[in-house]
Amino acid sequence: MEIGLGVPLARGLGSSATAIVGGLVAANVLAGEPLSSSEVMELAIAIFQSAILLK
Repeated sequence: MEIGLGVPLARGLGSSATAIVGGLVAANVLAGEPLSSSEVMELAIAIFQSAILLK
């Protein structure tokens, strides 16, 4: 699988958030969409917040 972000890396433009959301949406589709959009969003927020804390 390849995801083209279209967002420059390391420029403060949201490339990390874009990658997280793109990966979650793709995984959700491949799994037959067991999660609602709201659940995907909540998961993306949790992952992004965890990533920020690890920096």
